Amino acid sequence: MFRMVVDQIRPRHAYQRIMYTTGFALMAVGAVHIVGLAIDPSGWWGTVSWRKPINFGLSFGLTLLTFGWVMGHVRHRPTLGPVVAWAVSIASSLEVAAVTIQRWRGVPSHFNTGTPFDNAVFSAMGLSVVVIAVITGVILIWAARDLRSQPVIWIASMSGLILILVASGVGSDLIVRGNEAVASTGQVPDSLTVGAAGSAKLAHFVGLHGIQVFAALAVLLGIGVLPDRTKRRLMLTAVLGWTLLYAVVFYQAYTGSSFWALDIPSAFVALVGLGFLSIVWRPALRGALPVARGVSVR
Repeated sequence: MFRMVVDQIRPRHAYQRIMYTTGFALMAVGAVHIVGLAIDPSGWWGTVSWRKPINFGLSFGLTLLTFGWVMGHVRHRPTLGPVVAWAVSIASSLEVAAVTIQRWRGVPSHFNTGTPFDNAVFSAMGLSVVVIAVITGVILIWAARDLRSQPVIWIASMSGLILILVASGVGSDLIVRGNEAVASTGQVPDSLTVGAAGSAKLAHFVGLHGIQVFAALAVLLGIGVLPDRTKRRLMLTAVLGWTLLYAVVFYQAYTGSSFWALDIPSAFVALVGLGFLSIVWRPALRGALPVARGVSVR
């Protein structure tokens, strides 16, 4: 099964290799900083923390790998492909590098405009996020046009990319709120909440990483022997589950409530979403195992 999964995700074009190589490098940056956290466990919280290079390295690395996976299934475009790959790889690397440099300098990476250098770093981060959002839109349009013959991958890609764009909007809102906090207090905020306890950061995170869940399921379904109709149904169920869960996270964030303080309707929707997400993996795995074992299935 491992070999079959590798075959499903292996790069088919040179521009995919750019994104894969950069993605693995950024994940390595995040993983290395876990050592810093192990040495200094108190460094998880606050405006200057090991959390940021870890989170940003792993998150941007995973996103690049997933973008590369999507681009391996769309029609080969020898001009557009390299432009997209280099633009998103450079922008992602700049974002992770900025966060990492500021952590090692012992200063906040976000909302820090105290010196010309800090202001330049924060401005560069903002520019890189804009580039990544634009490239996400380009890949979305590319996939919408070219993936119709592969319904499961089309559903996974379109749903995940749309969620990334929604999460990008949440991220932009966080930047606005952070700048307003700095303008009103003169200090970089330790944390940002909407209202009393709404976590837009959680809404940002959950929106960004639904695509990895969908891609993993698409790869598993891709090596399986289930009927195409069943594969589509399983993928749509997973997308519905994640969307319901994200809706609850988003609602809690922007009503100023903690995700752990759900009312009964929100808890019900979240449980339904988690239920939908959980029930798709067993049939997908059962469909893949006979193929992985070399068993002929009629």
